[in-house]
Amino acid sequence: MEAVEEVLAQELHGLIAQAASPLLAGMIAGAGIPLVLLTENSIKHPLVTSPQGLYEVASIAARFIADRIERRGGCWLPAD
Repeated sequence: MEAVEEVLAQELHGLIAQAASPLLAGMIAGAGIPLVLLTENSIKHPLVTSPQGLYEVASIAARFIADRIERRGGCWLPAD
């Protein structure tokens, strides 16, 4: 698959992507490249992770913003 060859040619140590088909994700992870997908999906592989549900996505985003503004200003952080 051409997309996998392009990814492997970059000699990446990890990849963050909006989405990937189960086949593409499996091929990338099978090549030993950890993969973070930004959309909820059903891909199961030890080197692939993605949010499970919109609450988790919102929590990750809120924590990122709060850390960047050093927890000053108007940023709501949901409780764990």
